[in-house]
Amino acid sequence: MADNYLEKKMEDYRRTQPVRKSSNKSQSDGWFRIRMPRLRVLMAGLIGETENSIIKLYVSSGCKVAFLHDDVRAGQMLAQSNGALFIPVSRIDSVAVAGALSIMNERWGGFDVMVYNETLPSSVLFDMPLPPRIIGLNRPVEHPDAVYLKFNPDDIAAVEAVTRLCVYLSVPSNSCIRNQTITV
Repeated sequence: MADNYLEKKMEDYRRTQPVRKSSNKSQSDGWFRIRMPRLRVLMAGLIGETENSIIKLYVSSGCKVAFLHDDVRAGQMLAQSNGALFIPVSRIDSVAVAGALSIMNERWGGFDVMVYNETLPSSVLFDMPLPPRIIGLNRPVEHPDAVYLKFNPDDIAAVEAVTRLCVYLSVPSNSCIRNQTITV
């Protein structure tokens, strides 16, 4: 009799509770989620809309981001809006770029990822210690660990895809993707 009483109480309880469907949101919305380590990222070259969106995504993922820019006013505004470290430097002067990188090494102990675009001269790239992951935007580099992303900066969908791809390629478990050209 006592067992029957408990079963009836449990049935009554279940009838009053809303029906829950178990679904995994990350699988049903078409996106997948990855755990992002706290990386130190350097953004080198002129900062345009594509680079700005990349900086925002890295910062929102919990990464520390520094960027080089030759326009002090625009660089300060970008740093304030995104929470990134702004290092004012002329993009042509390799001595100034090396000095900026030494500042970053002192503050953060180096960097894990460098994202650069076509405005950074190749002489500057090879005059400095390079991080484990190098991502080139619309400019290839002859480095065995670099990944080159080729895209149209005027195509909004391509810019969004490249932004997410930069962050995805930065995850250490994806370091097997190297010495590749990816066209978006």
